[in-house]
Amino acid sequence: MLDNTIEECDVLIVGSGPIGCGFARTLLDPTISELVPNQGPDELRNLKVIIVDIGQHLSDVPGENVKNSYYYQRNVNNFTPIVQGTMQPISIAPNSHPLPYPADPNVFQVKGDNFVINNINPDQKESINLSAAATTYAVGGMATHWTCCIPRMAETPECPPDDMGIPRTEWNELYGKAEAMFLKNDKIFDTSLRQEVLFDILQDRIPRCAKMPIAGRLNEYDPQQIVWSGADTVLGLLVDEGSNSGISKDYQLQILNQHRCTRLVRKDGAPETIDHAMVRDLRKKRDFKIKAKHYVVACNPILTPQLLYNSDIRPEALGRYLMDQPMTFCQILLSHDIVTKIEEIAVARELIPRNPADRKDPVPIPTTDLPPALILKVTDDKPWHAQIHKDTFSYGMVPQSIDPRLVIDLRWFSLMEARETNRVYFDGPSLSRDLMGMPQPTFHIELSDEDKKPLRRMMKEMTDVAQLMGGLLPGAEPRFMPLGTSLHFQGTTRYGARDDGTSVVDPNGKVWGISNLFLGGNGLIPTPIACNPTLTSLGLAVKSAREILRLHYNQNVRRPTSEKVSSGLNQREE
Repeated sequence: MLDNTIEECDVLIVGSGPIGCGFARTLLDPTISELVPNQGPDELRNLKVIIVDIGQHLSDVPGENVKNSYYYQRNVNNFTPIVQGTMQPISIAPNSHPLPYPADPNVFQVKGDNFVINNINPDQKESINLSAAATTYAVGGMATHWTCCIPRMAETPECPPDDMGIPRTEWNELYGKAEAMFLKNDKIFDTSLRQEVLFDILQDRIPRCAKMPIAGRLNEYDPQQIVWSGADTVLGLLVDEGSNSGISKDYQLQILNQHRCTRLVRKDGAPETIDHAMVRDLRKKRDFKIKAKHYVVACNPILTPQLLYNSDIRPEALGRYLMDQPMTFCQILLSHDIVTKIEEIAVARELIPRNPADRKDPVPIPTTDLPPALILKVTDDKPWHAQIHKDTFSYGMVPQSIDPRLVIDLRWFSLMEARETNRVYFDGPSLSRDLMGMPQPTFHIELSDEDKKPLRRMMKEMTDVAQLMGGLLPGAEPRFMPLGTSLHFQGTTRYGARDDGTSVVDPNGKVWGISNLFLGGNGLIPTPIACNPTLTSLGLAVKSAREILRLHYNQNVRRPTSEKVSSGLNQREE
């Protein structure tokens, strides 16, 4: 049903994950943008910003990390089914999940592969599928359940070269702002006995071992609980838990949940300008327009190009240069020697009784002990990122017969070349639609010989580390994970220094040839990275939002600080 209603705002943001919320925060908070109109910081409060998201609110505070629930803090293992329930597969090849045995011959059966429901895609070939790729439809996006690992790119081999448009000297400042919004902290797990013992063992043998930089903080009332950062954390002062909407009344920010931005419509006679967005209220089946001065699309590396494609905005590089992070995974049970060391520390600090006979718990690790959270940094000779921790994903649930305090997860992430032939596209022969009524994404992605080269060495390092810490958990032996498992896709809306057909946006995130359309998210990252890309993408969002402010105020802005950035990516987590 088409409604003649026209909503108006200064900036429309499509997508409420941490990147979309990072745009909103930077636009409205001068401490992040460091750009204020000559009238003063209060001028920014008068900017009207609307965020639309196809998903619903999962919490009272918009975009909160659901893992902050007291229940999941006490039993994080039970958070795995929650993650599984929020993950919608993007493209499912027909017959890729066959029945365990034939059905009754008398039932109705579909002949061939031409059926479409819940993203089963008749155009998808399993051999070139990003088969584990999934998306989360919720306010806050995947930050409602993510790991909160926020490393910086390594200067080599991950950082894009300066000639792609962003000098390395600028990255350090952008990272600083992004870390502040995420409440970056690499000391959260310092009280963990398991971390203390494992860190000593690993750092002695692997110097690139470091504490995981975490987006979050300890609960001020209960230091055994962690407040994991989400999109709400990024919104920061824009959030007011006491208001009905969860948004502070001091700012003109509105979040429309369960609203699908269907198309961006260019202005008649001026195709270089977006005139309005067509939005559907999914609950009321009502279509209406939102007119803005500036538009931001920050869905994810698959759904952002999907919206542009549906809007007939189709740069040559759109959806191409798709990169994933090939993964290995296993779980281990801590060795007897390591548990004994933990026991000795716990006894010495009077965390458990000295006499085993006085203990009710047979595992000599305090039930309040936080899990470890360590990483192995990316280097030129070991071009992969590793996480040694205990968290919940859509896989790796610990059997109920095992005490989870004894289990450690090992996840290794490698690089993948940026190649034009690896892509997501939306014009398959069936012209089918996805679960949300948008053009169905189809993948064509393959590992090159160069991509495969480090994978055996990466697997060997993971198994070596596993042996240092204990024995393999039966059923969770070392394995290569299906492509897409990382969920860290990049490159589909990549930035570049020139409008030469190899990039979608300029270094400020503005779409080439369109004056008021900006993109955000991991898709902008143009070159391979192995670490979690979310912090990098938030830094890019800060840069883009600053450019929007410059355009909005016709360059009539000033920076309140004059600090000179003196270094690039070297200020990394300790």
